[in-house]
Amino acid sequence: MNKRIIIAPIFLLVVGAGWWMLNDGTETLDRRDDPEASTSTPGERLLDPGANPGTREASELTAARRRIADATLALEEAVAQKKAAEAEMQAAEKELEALEKWVADIEARGEDPVDYADEGLARLQPAFWAYEDALTRFELAEAMEVEASRELEAARSELPGTPDSDNLE
Repeated sequence: MNKRIIIAPIFLLVVGAGWWMLNDGTETLDRRDDPEASTSTPGERLLDPGANPGTREASELTAARRRIADATLALEEAVAQKKAAEAEMQAAEKELEALEKWVADIEARGEDPVDYADEGLARLQPAFWAYEDALTRFELAEAMEVEASRELEAARSELPGTPDSDNLE
């Protein structure tokens, strides 16, 4: 029993000293009341963008630049998709023009185009569907372009140090 009485205080003393060394004696009432401060070490607080205003501004600048780069890429992709859809629509229009010329040639020979209805339909449907699909992709690309332009404008306005930027506290 005597050994337990001696070992318990020594154990508590060792645990207390270890705790004191790990916390470097900086545990105060204020720090215990702040859950964010109690979970971070002084070194972590130095790396925290919110703890150091200079680091915070650099972090905001990096985030704003990343948003601008992402929005620029999205805008470039939308413009590329829009151009591709325009090219597909033009190709489909050329196919329709060729079909109209084919019908005109049939009429010029004095034949009835209705006699060629099956062949004409076989040529018309793929061109029509290609044009319809291209038009749908074109409209989606236009919407993406508008959205990407808005996002780029918003990202540029949030860039710290620009006259349009809001106060980013």
